[in-house]
This record gives sequence, structure tokens and C-alpha cells, in this order.
Amino acid sequence: MDTFRFKEVVTSFLDSNDHFHIEKGGEMLLQFGSDVINAQLSQHHGSLYVREDGKESRAEDWVMQRVAMLPLLADRIISSIPENSTFVIPRGSFLDELNRAPKEESVEVNNAVSTVAEFLTRRPGGTCSVLYLTSDAGEGKTTLINQLARGQALRFRNRQSDWLLVPIGLGGRPFLRFDDVVVAALMNQLRFQRLYFDGFLQLVRMGVLVPALDGFEEIFVETSEGDAVSSLGTLIGQLRGEGTLLIAARKAYFEYRNLQTQARLMDALPNVDVSFGRVSLHRWTREEFIRFAELSGVRKADHLYSAVTAMVGPTHPLVTRPVLVRRLVELAEGDADPDVESLRPHAKSFFRWLVDKLIEREALEKWIDKYGDPPRPLLSVREHHELLSFVAEEMWISRTSALNDQMLDSLAELFCESKGHSPVVSRQVKERLKQHALIVSVGQFKKEFAFDHDDFREFFLGEQLADHLRSGSEPDVRKLFRVDVIPPLAIDSAVHKVSDGCKDVGPLITLALRVGMFESSSTFVKENGGAITAPLLECPRSLRLEVSGLVFPTEGLRGRSIAEVTFKNCYFRPTSLEHATISNCFFVDCEFEHLEIHQDTTKIDSCNLSRSTRIHSLTMARGEEVTDYYDPNQIAVWVVRAGFTFDVQLELIPTEKDADLDRDLKITEKALQTFHRTTVVHEGTFRLRLGGNANHFLGHLMPRLLRVGVLESATRGPGSDEKYRLGMSLRLIAEALSQAHGSFDKFLESAAKLKPTL
Repeated sequence: MDTFRFKEVVTSFLDSNDHFHIEKGGEMLLQFGSDVINAQLSQHHGSLYVREDGKESRAEDWVMQRVAMLPLLADRIISSIPENSTFVIPRGSFLDELNRAPKEESVEVNNAVSTVAEFLTRRPGGTCSVLYLTSDAGEGKTTLINQLARGQALRFRNRQSDWLLVPIGLGGRPFLRFDDVVVAALMNQLRFQRLYFDGFLQLVRMGVLVPALDGFEEIFVETSEGDAVSSLGTLIGQLRGEGTLLIAARKAYFEYRNLQTQARLMDALPNVDVSFGRVSLHRWTREEFIRFAELSGVRKADHLYSAVTAMVGPTHPLVTRPVLVRRLVELAEGDADPDVESLRPHAKSFFRWLVDKLIEREALEKWIDKYGDPPRPLLSVREHHELLSFVAEEMWISRTSALNDQMLDSLAELFCESKGHSPVVSRQVKERLKQHALIVSVGQFKKEFAFDHDDFREFFLGEQLADHLRSGSEPDVRKLFRVDVIPPLAIDSAVHKVSDGCKDVGPLITLALRVGMFESSSTFVKENGGAITAPLLECPRSLRLEVSGLVFPTEGLRGRSIAEVTFKNCYFRPTSLEHATISNCFFVDCEFEHLEIHQDTTKIDSCNLSRSTRIHSLTMARGEEVTDYYDPNQIAVWVVRAGFTFDVQLELIPTEKDADLDRDLKITEKALQTFHRTTVVHEGTFRLRLGGNANHFLGHLMPRLLRVGVLESATRGPGSDEKYRLGMSLRLIAEALSQAHGSFDKFLESAAKLKPTL
């Protein structure tokens, strides 16, 4: 660290640049609030040193200890994250950075915690290294982050490590002002007020802090807005291509095949070196289940596992998802022979069964009227559902996952008044609600209350939405639809409740259409209307339906059986038709961002597309062979082969021979996919990925791609390895592919026309 870099880092912690002075002779004076520091700067052994109070240390160490006060931050992390005595080490699969794993082959790991720690410990210089930690909700991402952050803080305090992992909860929503999120996490969760955001960035660049962005859901990659993705690109730009990030999400962005989808992140990244890796957590097996149950104090844990799997099987979420296992174990705690026989008919609606069991125990054993004679439950099981749904709705409308104690009291009072309960019962409900088995206290002073897990909040939000749909209340449905994109679990909960015993869901779908009819496309109403409509289309109904003007969510058609529906002016986010059966349906003036058809499992029967219906890109999966198409004519050929028809005869459908991509374009597409996990690619990586086609690509295709500007050299000096980066945005490359008609030459012509000129 030289003097210029030292001043840049130190001033990022100060209220003003005027509070930092270096006099002749190396004397330094700086002011932190009311604290004034006098020190002496000197340079020897090729490094910058700081002497204060007779003690000399390297400038980097002085910044960490004296200015950033990282030992205090380590103590705050340790105190804010309690020791987890029931932590079970998860297994997973690891896809390393591209230069270490060029063939994209994941390796199985028995200890995902140590794998993540080893990746983060690398902290390579000159490159921003990003690790995705992926799994479905409730499968241990947050628990792993907290376990690793606490362990790393202990090692830092014991001088066994020189960096800290800082958990930053994003709440599952895209962040538009990342600085506010970071400062809030440091001040509210860790009670650490020493860092400004600029100082935080400098410590990340130095490699002494690694942010763990928990709840960064890459589902937002699949939206047209892409706010979260753009913010990630902005953050990497602020780090100037240095530092390491850990991102917990359900899916890594590079797992999406669609170039237009990936372009939302890659085009937002600055012109710096960035590389990506991924650790995917596996669901629990018998070993993890029994280990957790034993740590929780359950007698005969193997008997509990056998009893549950006899009802639902060994791959069921109740025995493989940690968040559900914890609740199941809680029900059986101390009981050598838990009663799980009632689970047998509820294998598909297991989450509702689990919630009912938890609420039954709460209602019948804990929420007892202590003033009644004889004692009786304060609320029925159904009223417990309604009360918690009431709380979940308020959280949703308030755009928060926690409510303060006054708000919780007010909700309890309003609920009891609506049910006609006496003041005696109302007072007890207010008291007990804060101690409910599904409610926990959070925040620095434990005066805010949240659901024990997001799954429970979303489940009860879905129940409230179902009640509004059943009652036909358009204003209440619209109120929920306008807030944000309703989570998938809430949609599933609502659909299950409204369709249970329903003989005709037609009126419910009509209600969703009426709610979105006069809403603008910029609101969430049309998207939420599509999310609730898609699963309802599989339910019984008496008449053919016309669904108009809705936006269907990502994977909205995957695995669905839909018949007798006309989709008019609808927009479909990227979706697969794997294991889907679509029959007697018409798509008029519709638009598909991306469609994926599996020849083995997709069944299309008597389905018609209007000429004005657009499919931006198509993936055809034929066994192990997967091919992407961007040219409209090729897309038309393959959707017809899949079973669709068009309402008019198309003039530009290519011949059978022309329908397949030429060899050069196939090789080029495979080479371009290399940039999904890094911004800079070594020549050797191309050789490993392309195999026998590498010499042809590097000798004949690469020079033409460089001339047109699709790729450009990233080699930094004589004698360096040949490196390459994209010379134009992925969005424009995808557009050029759509105009290529399967020809490499036409692709180059289109790219040359699309490339911006300076």
C-alpha cells in the first residue's frame, strides 16, 4: 500500500476529507468525530508503516485495527449470531471458477461449509471473485452463512485468519440502494456504527471483508426490469474488479441458457475481470435427518425417520428440507413413537399438514383461557389460521417481514373485535400472539416480531389471498396484487385452498381477469393475475376460457396440463414445457421471452399460434442434445415439429436442411457460452471446452470474430497468455443470432451492423 492508496482508504472512514492531513516529515493528523489521532508515516522494506504511541505496524494492519476496528466487528458478529448446537454439516456440489473447471463439471463435496470457506479464502488479486450459494428456500443457505460467519469471526479474533464474512440480509427483494442495505445490516443487526459505505467498499477491495448477500433471488434475472442484477453489476463496478462476494440465491444467473436473460447481468458488469463459482446445497438424507434429531434430543431418531418415510417416502420435503425437518422434530421432541399416521393422505399437501399440527398443539395445549371454568381454548384452530393470515397480510402490505409490538397488539385487538370475543379473551390473545410457536422476536431490542421462517409468512399470505378470492372481493385482491410479485409458495397455498372441493374455478379466474383488466402493465397486478391463473387452469371448470392481457411468471407452464384455453395478448416469462401437456389451446397476439420444449416429455395437441405471436428464443431438448435457436424462421420450424400449428401459412419457413445451425455457428455459440461464468477467457480454456473444434475456432473463426468486434483481446502485455473478452453486449449478440438464419456469415454481418460505433 502506497501513500496515495492509504489516504484513499482512510478518508473513506472520515466525515470529511478535510479531517486528514499529512505534514512534511510524514506526520499524520486525522479526526474521527471527536477522536483525534496523531501518528507518523514511514516507508521501509518496500511497505508503508504507521507509528502511533510508540508502536509501529504495517499500514494495512493499522487500518484494520485502528481505523476500521475489525476486532470489534468480529465481536459483534459473534454476539449477534448465537452458537447453533444442532447444526448439521450439509453436502453439496461444487462448480469452481472457469479457469479451474473449464468443462463445467461439478464435483460432489461432503462438507459444503469448508468448500465455501476455502473458495472465499482465495481472494485473488486483480479479479472480483463471486461465489453463488444455491438451493431452494428452507434448505440451509442462511444457516450455513451464519455458521461460517461466526466461525470466521472466532478465527479472526484468535488471529487465525485475516478476513471476516459479513451477513447482509436482502429480504429476497432486489436492492436499488445497496449502500442503505449494508449500513442497515451493520448498524441494526451488528450494532456496528464505525463504517460508512465507502469504507466498507475499501475493506472489501482489500480482501478483509467478504459480504454475504443473503436473499438475493436470481428470479429477478427473469424479469424485464432486472433491477437486482443491474445493482450487482454496479456493486462490482464500485469494487473496481477487486474483492470477493458470496451470493445466496435459489439459482445462479449463469444456469439460465437464454442469452437475453444472461445479458441483463453481463451487460451490467463493468469492464473488469469477474469470475463466478457455485456451491449447490443438497437436500438432507437419512444421515442428516437422524443427526439433527439426535442433536435436538429426540429419542429413537431412526424410528421417527422410518415412521415418516413409510408415509411419504425418503425423498419427500418433510425429511429432506431442513426448515421442515426442524419443525417435524419439534412436534416429535421427546416422543419415542410420534403419531404420523395422519400424514398418509396429506403427502402432497404436507406443508398444510405440518402447519395444522403445529397450530393444533398451540391451540389445544398452550392457548388456554386461564380465566375460564372449565379451561378451554382461547381460539379455534381455524381462528388461529385467520389471525396469522391477518398478520401476514399486514406485513405484505407494509412491505416488511417484521412488525413492532404496538402493531401486533392492534392487529390482535382488531381480529378479536371482528370475531366478537370478550375483552378478557382479547387481552390474552394479545399476550399470547407474541409467544406463538410460529412467531419470533427479532431486532436489536427484540421488540419486533416476524414469522419463524419466510415459508410460514408466505403460506398464511396465500391463505388470506384465497379468502379474498372465495369472497369475490375485487378491492382486497387488487390491494394484495399491487404490492409486489406474490411469492410462489403463497400462490400454491392460495390455489390449494380455493381449489379444494371446488367444482368450477371459472369464476375465480374471471375475477383475476377483472382485477387486472384496467391495470397498467407497469404494476404487479397482471403478473400476479397470471401467477394465480396458471395453476387454476388445471382445475375443474365447465366452459372453455379466454385469458386475456395477463403476464405469466417464470416456469409458469412447466409440468402443467392445460386444455381448452384461448390466450390472448398474454406475455410469458421464460418457461419450459417439460412434462407439460397443452391441448386444444390457442395463442393469439402472445409473446414468449423464451420457450423450452422437451421432445421426450412435452405433449402438444391441437394448439394454434397466431402469426403475430412472438417467441424470442427457443431451446429444443432431444435426449442429451440441447440446442438454442434465436432465428424466427428456425423457431417456427421447431415449434411446428413439436405439434403447434400456425393460423396462416408462413412464407419464410426454412427447409429441412436449413433448419439446423451450420457447424461454424454451433462452435461459435458454444464458445460464447464460456463468458457466462467469467468476463475474461484464456485461450487454453477455449481449447478445453471446444475439444476437437478448438483449432478450427482459434485459427479460422476467432480472427473474423475479432475483426467484426464480437470479441476483443484482453491480453495485458507481451509474453502474457492470450485472453479475450466480449467486444459487444450479449443483448446485441443475441439479436445478431436471431438474424443469422443459422449461418455464421450472416451472424457476422448482423453483428457488424449492430455494433455501436464510437
